[in-house]
Amino acid sequence: MNNIKVLEIIKESLLNIIAHKDAPDIIFLEIDTSVSYVKKGGFAPFLNLYAYTKFDKNYSFDKAIKTALDYHDLGFMIDILDLKASSSFEINLEILYPNWPEEHHEGNEKLIGVIKETITNNKEKFEPIKKMYFSYLDSFEFVRIIDKPA
Repeated sequence: MNNIKVLEIIKESLLNIIAHKDAPDIIFLEIDTSVSYVKKGGFAPFLNLYAYTKFDKNYSFDKAIKTALDYHDLGFMIDILDLKASSSFEINLEILYPNWPEEHHEGNEKLIGVIKETITNNKEKFEPIKKMYFSYLDSFEFVRIIDKPA
């Protein structure tokens, strides 16, 4: 598979997940190697997508994520969210990250670039999305792609 094909799969997957019938408005994009196969020299990175709503509209996601970051415990954030759709270990990113994990910055740039391009080209579809964060599994360092009050 080539770069262009993987980037198209990412675009399609992102558009599919935000179009879920339950109207998720909080999206997490995570790079995960936890159950991937072992490739020569290490593990293969995959992109997982998770689409949520809040269990209760009165909960403040912004407050929950601040608490999660303060205490280094993602549970404070995840506990207020209701998973509506996900895509796990379906998007293999080896082609974007050929020297994983040592040279991950180039892959991140391509990945975040295609996500931002997809949002720009589909502004109306992404208007309801309040949060979209990119990170590595269990990381407390998020790239905030969409960050409206939630």
